[in-house]
Amino acid sequence: IAEVRNDGSGYPALALSADGRWLATTGGDDVRVFDVRANRQALVLPGPRIRTLALHPAEARIVTGAATGDVAMWEIPSGKQLRHLRDGGEPVETVAFSPDGQLVAAASHDGTTHVWRASSGEVQSRFNPRHSKILAVEFDRSSRLMTTSGTDGSVVVADALEGRPITVLEGPSNVVWAAHFDTSSRRVLAASWDGTARVWDATSPYLRWTAPPVSDDCGAVTTSEPDRRFVAVRCDGHPTRIWDTLHDRLLAELPGVSHVDGDFASAFPVVSDAGDRAAIARGNAVEIYELPSGRQLRKVQHSAPVNAVAFAPAGHDVISGAI
Repeated sequence: IAEVRNDGSGYPALALSADGRWLATTGGDDVRVFDVRANRQALVLPGPRIRTLALHPAEARIVTGAATGDVAMWEIPSGKQLRHLRDGGEPVETVAFSPDGQLVAAASHDGTTHVWRASSGEVQSRFNPRHSKILAVEFDRSSRLMTTSGTDGSVVVADALEGRPITVLEGPSNVVWAAHFDTSSRRVLAASWDGTARVWDATSPYLRWTAPPVSDDCGAVTTSEPDRRFVAVRCDGHPTRIWDTLHDRLLAELPGVSHVDGDFASAFPVVSDAGDRAAIARGNAVEIYELPSGRQLRKVQHSAPVNAVAFAPAGHDVISGAI
């Protein structure tokens, strides 16, 4: 169909856009972008020493990473630089967009992975769990998890939003060149230089439940013994969310906890041990809600703002205190 000439200085990389319109190639210096439909070169992005590239899953954009540590995002076909995410540091070995296009990741020679918000260029997370050269990065379909793999023969599964490693998959005796999630994100397939391909159960050996991020100012309290299955999450300026962590289910969204002024902490929302009641401090009162319906059952009045609430270890008894 076509033959295109590529830079031959080293570190070859190429990517094709999801709509089949754009083909981007590099051989270790400049990046050439071709319009496949018109069969012509549309753009040249100057190096030097560009080692890796990735195309946005939905928009005409490309991110590049260089041996100089530079990471940048560009518009196609204008060549306009949209974001300069990083301007130096350890050589960048691999870059990737998340499937939803909201995040962009770059992994470096020293094992550090940076994740940025694609729309703003703001750093979302940064982590370095193995301190060894990373050769491949991939997001899962939800754009929440990511794999990093490289020279130490391991694959790390991490939470991309929080920068928190979830599990480390080990076994190969040599470099792992590629790692991919299955469609459920519960398994990872990786290929090693030692001639083996392995499939791992990628779920965490200790993490059993996690809620999506809401804001930077949140707190959570679990139910009392024995199993701490139900969790109430309070975030300033947001509703109170009640979760059933056994079934990964949001039981209810209820009114938020009222802020307590002065030298006092605001109360945490609480859930009964059976998960059928929630108690929330609202001004001078404690409001009791039925779960999972979210229906308010009663209100316990105090003479001052409430800043402490707790359920008994069993049943529906509640103790509350005001400032």
